[in-house]
Amino acid sequence: MNVAILNIGRRIRQYREARGDSLYRLSKLSGISHKNVSNIEDGVTIPTIETLCKILPHVGLTLSELFRESEESFYVTDQERRLLQSFRTLDEEQRENILKLIGYITEK
Repeated sequence: MNVAILNIGRRIRQYREARGDSLYRLSKLSGISHKNVSNIEDGVTIPTIETLCKILPHVGLTLSELFRESEESFYVTDQERRLLQSFRTLDEEQRENILKLIGYITEK
C-alpha cells in the first residue's frame, strides 16, 4: 500500500479522534458509509477528492492541510476557526487593538 495513502487515512483518524468523534458519527455527518470511512482510515480505500471534501470539514482539516508534507499542521478547534474568521473581517487598526489586548491578557 502506498505510504501517502496510509498517511491520509491516518491523519483523518488522528483528527477525528482528537475531536472525540466515532467512526459512526463521522459517517453520519459526512454522508459517507461507515465501512468506507473505516477503509479510508485503514488505507484500504483511496478516497476521491469529492469524498475528502465531505469528510474533512467534520474532522477540522482542509485539503491543503491534509496533503501538507510537514507534520507542522495542528488541530484548530471550531472556536479558534470562528475567532480567525472574525479577525479577518477587522480593519488593520482593529486587528492591532485585538493583538494588544491578547498580549495584555496572556502576560498575566
